[in-house]
Amino acid sequence: MTDVVSVSNESISVVEIAAVGPQGAQGIQGIQGEKGDTGDQGEQGIQGIQGIQGDQGIQGIQGIQGDQGDQGIQGDQGDPGADGTTAGFKITFDSNTTTGATNPGAGDFRLNNADPSLATELTISKSSSASGNPSIAGWLTTWDDSTSVTKGVVNFVNATDPSVFFTAYVTAVSDNTDHVTATITYKQHAGTLTNTEEFAVTYFIAGDAGAATNGFETMATPAGTSPVATTGTDTLTFASGGAYLTITGDSGAKTITLDLGTVPVAKGGTGATDAAGARTALGVDAAGTDNSTDVTLAGTPNYLTIVGQVLTRALINLTSHVTGTLPLGNGGTGQTTASNAFDALKQAATTSATGVVELAEDSEVASSTAGKVLTADNIEGASDYVAITSSSNLMALDWDAGVNRSVTLGEDTELSNPTGGQPGTWRRIKFTQDGTGTRAITYGTNYKFAGGSANAPALSAGAGEVTILDIYCDTTTSFFVSGSLDWS
Repeated sequence: MTDVVSVSNESISVVEIAAVGPQGAQGIQGIQGEKGDTGDQGEQGIQGIQGIQGDQGIQGIQGIQGDQGDQGIQGDQGDPGADGTTAGFKITFDSNTTTGATNPGAGDFRLNNADPSLATELTISKSSSASGNPSIAGWLTTWDDSTSVTKGVVNFVNATDPSVFFTAYVTAVSDNTDHVTATITYKQHAGTLTNTEEFAVTYFIAGDAGAATNGFETMATPAGTSPVATTGTDTLTFASGGAYLTITGDSGAKTITLDLGTVPVAKGGTGATDAAGARTALGVDAAGTDNSTDVTLAGTPNYLTIVGQVLTRALINLTSHVTGTLPLGNGGTGQTTASNAFDALKQAATTSATGVVELAEDSEVASSTAGKVLTADNIEGASDYVAITSSSNLMALDWDAGVNRSVTLGEDTELSNPTGGQPGTWRRIKFTQDGTGTRAITYGTNYKFAGGSANAPALSAGAGEVTILDIYCDTTTSFFVSGSLDWS
C-alpha cells in the first residue's frame, strides 16, 4: 500500500492507495484551470539540472575604466632595415673625353680629361639613368641661377661605392638641346671613375652675389672734414689739414688713395721726407749705427775695451791672446819650437853666399857630415872610444860610427868589410880578451896586410890582454891593417 499526499486549495489529505497496476494509456489533456492564488514560498528545493543557455541579453552599460596596469618588459629590437639608395639623380659615367656640344648619351655624363683633377668641362645628359631615363632638364636649368661667379658645387658619388666620388665648382652653364655643358673648377675626388658605372649626382647652388653699391651715404665723415661728391661720379674726397683720403672708380672696382704726408715717429713713421732727416729723427747716424744704445764688444781677448762710444787699445799678450802659428809668409816661422824655427829660417852656407852655419857634433865629425862646422872641442870629443860589438861571430864596422872603437871579445869573430869608408882616413879598434881569453879574429876580403894575408895580425890570447888594430882606408874596397899586440 502507498500513502499519497493530496493538496487542494486549503487542505492537505492523505489517501491510502492500493498497489498500482500497469499504466494505462494517457488520457486527453484537460482544459487548464484558472490560476490559483500564489502560495507561500516553500523551501528551496534541490537545484535542478542546468537548462539550455538562453539567448544573450542586451549589453549592459560600460563600467568605469580601471587603473592602468604596469608597463610590460620591452621586446627585442627588430633587425635593421635595408640601406637606402644614395641620394641624388642617377647618372652613368662615360669615359669618353669629348664634351662641349656633343651629347654624352641618354643618362650619361663626361669630363673633358681622363684625369679628373685636370678636368675643366662637364657634359651631362638631360635625362637620368633611372629606368625609362626620366628627364632632369628642369633641375639642370637651375644650375646657373646664382649671380655669383661660382654658380654652385656639383658632386658625383658612385651609387654602389660611396668612397668613389668627384666634386667640382661650376662657374658657367651652357644649355644644349639634349644636354648641359658646365665650365668647372676641380675641387677634389677619390677612387677611380670607371666607365659605365652609375653615380648619384647632387648640386648645391651658391648664394647670389651681394649688390654692388657706389654711394657714400653710409661712410662716416671724420670730425672737422667736409665730404665732397660730384653727382654722377664715384669720387669722394675727405680733406683735413693736409691729409687726404680719396675713393675713385666706376660702378665696379674702386680705388682708395691715402696721402697722409709725413707720419710722425709716435705713429710708427719717421716724421721726415728723406733718409738723412729720418736718421736724425730716429737717432741713427749715416753709417746705420743706433746711437741710442751703447755699443758692446763681444768675445775675447780683452786687449780692446769699450765704454760708451770709446774704444781703448791695450797691449796684446802673445801668450794668452795669440793662438796657432804664424806662417813664414806672414812674418812668422810656422813652427812651435826654437829648434824647428831655426831649421825653417836658416840658410845653408855655400862658397858663394853667406848663410847660417851649424856646429858639428862629435858623431858628425866621425861621419864627415856635410855643412857642419868643426870646433876645437870636436877634435878631442870625436876621438873618444865608441863601442863596437861582435854578434854571432861577426863584427860589423861602420866607418861613420866613430874614429876610435873598443870591444871586449867574448867569442871568436870575423871583422866584416867596412861600410861608408872615406879614403885617406884612419880608424882604430881596441880589442880586449875577456876572462877566458884565446878569442881569435879573422878578416873580410877587403882587408890588406903588409907581406900578404899570412901576416894578418892575430890577437893577444891571454885573458884581459889588449890588441890595437889600425885600419887605413885606401879606397872604399881596400883597407890596410896593422896591429900591435900584448898591451898590458
